[in-house]
Amino acid sequence: MVRFVCQKCTFRFSPRNPENRDPPSKCPYCDTPGSVLIEQSAEELVKDIDDIIEH
Repeated sequence: MVRFVCQKCTFRFSPRNPENRDPPSKCPYCDTPGSVLIEQSAEELVKDIDDIIEH
């Protein structure tokens, strides 16, 4: 399942349409434009760290 997170207010939420993987243009909580990203899973974060350490 895709989850989004706002970089400004840290609000976390799921899309209304579960098939939608595109972050909204603004946070539905704080209304900040361009602040919403796809939240990485723990597995994705560990993989990213492993990749950084190897290089």
